[in-house]
Amino acid sequence: MKTKKSNLNTLYIVISCIMSILIVISAIFMMESSYVEVTTDTGTYSTYVAYGDKIGASYEDSEMFADAFRNEMMDITKLSVIRSQMETGGKYDANKKIDISAYANRKKVFNVADANVIYRLDDLIKWGNYGFDYQVVYGTGAQLDAYFSNSKGNENIASVSATDTIHLSNLDNFYNYNDGYTLEELVRNSAYIDLPEKYTENGEKLQTMFVLMDRYSTADGKKLIDYAANRSEYESLVKNLSVSANDLFLNFTEYSDLMERYAGGKTNILYCYQLNDNSGKIVRYDNLNQNVALMTNDDLSKVFTGFKKYVCFNPDKMQITTNINQIDAVEMKQTLSSYDYAFGDGTGVWVAIDGDYPATDIFSAGQIAYSKSGNLFIPAAIVLVISSIILLIMIVLMTIMAGRVTVVYEDGETNTVTKPISWDNMPIEIYCILVGIICCLLFGLAALSTHIIFDARIVPIFSGLTYVTFGSVAGISAAILLPLYLILVRKLKCRLIWNSSITKKIFDNIREMLIDAYDNGQLIVRTWLPFLLFLAFNLVMVLLGAGGIFIAFVLDMVLGVWLYREAKVREGIVDGITAISGGDLTHQIDTAGMHGDNLALAGAVNSIGDGIRIAVEKSMKDEKMKADLITNVSHDIKTPLTSIINFVDLLKRENIEDEKIKGYIDVLDKKSQKLKALTNDLVEASKISSGNITLNIEKIDMAMLINQSVGEFMEKFEEKQLTPILRLPNTPVYVMADSRGIYRVVDNLYNNIYKYALPGTRIYVDMESTDGKMTVSFKNISAEPLNIDTSELTERFIRGDASRKTEGSGLGLSIAKSLTEAQKGSFDISLDGDLFKVIIGFNLA
Repeated sequence: MKTKKSNLNTLYIVISCIMSILIVISAIFMMESSYVEVTTDTGTYSTYVAYGDKIGASYEDSEMFADAFRNEMMDITKLSVIRSQMETGGKYDANKKIDISAYANRKKVFNVADANVIYRLDDLIKWGNYGFDYQVVYGTGAQLDAYFSNSKGNENIASVSATDTIHLSNLDNFYNYNDGYTLEELVRNSAYIDLPEKYTENGEKLQTMFVLMDRYSTADGKKLIDYAANRSEYESLVKNLSVSANDLFLNFTEYSDLMERYAGGKTNILYCYQLNDNSGKIVRYDNLNQNVALMTNDDLSKVFTGFKKYVCFNPDKMQITTNINQIDAVEMKQTLSSYDYAFGDGTGVWVAIDGDYPATDIFSAGQIAYSKSGNLFIPAAIVLVISSIILLIMIVLMTIMAGRVTVVYEDGETNTVTKPISWDNMPIEIYCILVGIICCLLFGLAALSTHIIFDARIVPIFSGLTYVTFGSVAGISAAILLPLYLILVRKLKCRLIWNSSITKKIFDNIREMLIDAYDNGQLIVRTWLPFLLFLAFNLVMVLLGAGGIFIAFVLDMVLGVWLYREAKVREGIVDGITAISGGDLTHQIDTAGMHGDNLALAGAVNSIGDGIRIAVEKSMKDEKMKADLITNVSHDIKTPLTSIINFVDLLKRENIEDEKIKGYIDVLDKKSQKLKALTNDLVEASKISSGNITLNIEKIDMAMLINQSVGEFMEKFEEKQLTPILRLPNTPVYVMADSRGIYRVVDNLYNNIYKYALPGTRIYVDMESTDGKMTVSFKNISAEPLNIDTSELTERFIRGDASRKTEGSGLGLSIAKSLTEAQKGSFDISLDGDLFKVIIGFNLA
């Protein structure tokens, strides 16, 4: 009987891994087909366009268009506000008057009466570019106040000392974020300086004052200090000057770029912003090729609503007119919130998109990319669906085939059964832990790949590396998880979920312990009860103090001596058992001084030894008598049998013509020869059992011996149409054995096959050599049912044919086994239905 496992599951796993890779790749391809990304000088805009969303929709209705529109409108808003600061009459005005206090506090509530220091726009921009120089002066409070008032009159004060000039270019940042700081603290922090402390001759600490070195004069030709009545006002003006100069310089750096980018004809977005300039006038800024100064607000709205997409917004009244669904009045107000100071009464915003896209910008690029998106979505979706169906079919087939093996019998019949493999015996608890660890590792691998591709953007999102990475993760995951799934399926089929679990083993052990406790209740009472009483006694003695501890110690020592003596007694009993099991059946355990269970156990061991000794002596005597009887009877039968055979031979030589008498003579000849063979077998069996046999152990070639012996039996085999099939090695197989003895073993086995095999069947003789051992198996199909134990077949006079209709004495297998074992070989018989198999084995020479 052989088992043959199907390799289909391996094929199914390979196909499933391929399908998993195709599913992931097609899903990524669908994402790529739906992903739109446009990168220009102004930024990157991306979105996912669902295939269904493109049906009946246009680029202008997409979220991608709305995002681009929002970002462009924010830049246009910034440009319009900057133009209101830089331009006069639609052109850059270098001589434009800027009140530094009004400008620096334009985002706050500001008293217009305080706005009285005016500089030229160009001077402020250049001052912001160059930076600010300060001189630190020291003096007492009175001296610095005098210095402040006298400096306005250009008088020198000898009592005030000055340091080197400090140059700062980013003081406005500290003003913007640290309104609570003084000018001195801001200059210190900006310059990262630690000014030394100075004192008068009297030990009075001198104060410091930072004085701005005027690079440019005001529009009136004055210095900044001329506008301050005291030190506090002076520091406030310095702060306003720094903030205004730096902010205007930064705006000027963006002014040219934004003007170029949103000039008419260079962009598809058209705008007109109606704002309050620095003088309080309403001014319009646009990129239309029309004279918007002469238009009314309604005229402007008519012009802009004529384009494909538009927004007309009145910030004062929160009124909006638009056909862009994603934008409303609240969002427009949030977009303009950073420049609320510029959107007062009478302001307005008009923005539109030229739907013909005559210019090349973010909108035209987005329209082209959007139109191409989703072209390969349907083919990728088809591949995804087909791959998913095939994967599902493979999983169903794997589930059905899991654990199925085909059993092939010697007669060619097959049967399909479900059998687990070694991995399936893994406890379910360990299996779950293993699966959890593997799933975490695979999830981590997938998360790491996702982070690298989609979050970290180390590589482009949709590139060859993306497909390779995620395809590999999918294939590896399928190759690992599918075998784990099959283990679970086989566990379910073979009912190993519970039967091989650690939990079951624990429950079984607990149950056995409870049953054992129930079955051995008396033993528990005799062991645990005294032990618990002993512990309780010791606890009470310890609680009584030093005297109680001493008493407990004495009694514990007495108990220890008693336990030692009991252990010595049990050790003597164990030694007696060992001696008896080693063959010394006359050994007796000394029971002097024993009592209780030990005395009963020692007596039982002594009785067992006596019983075994008597039984062995009786068995040996019976065996000797049996061997002597067989030998004597066989010898006594040989003498008359020889005479019978000789006289039958003489009768056969006479010319007897009577056919009936000739038939009688043939019967006598056959029966006498059979009786002679039986007698010889009996004598040989008797010699072997008594050890009265001489063996000549030598090195022989078993393969050649088997091959030669089968040839001698071919005539008999052909008589019953038995076909021998030999599977022997092509090279010699040497063993140490007696050639005559081993030949007799093979001869008996062939005779047994000839007598009892089913006619018209095959005989299999297989030889194998593994791990220094040679085995030969003889297999045949029995003609009669073998309803007998295999151990009985090698007993003397036992035949597989219970009706005893066939030839044979029942000694052949017994002699074969005895001869094999006498030569240090092994002899085994197995039955599987009508399949009869004998296996003999020898160590290789």
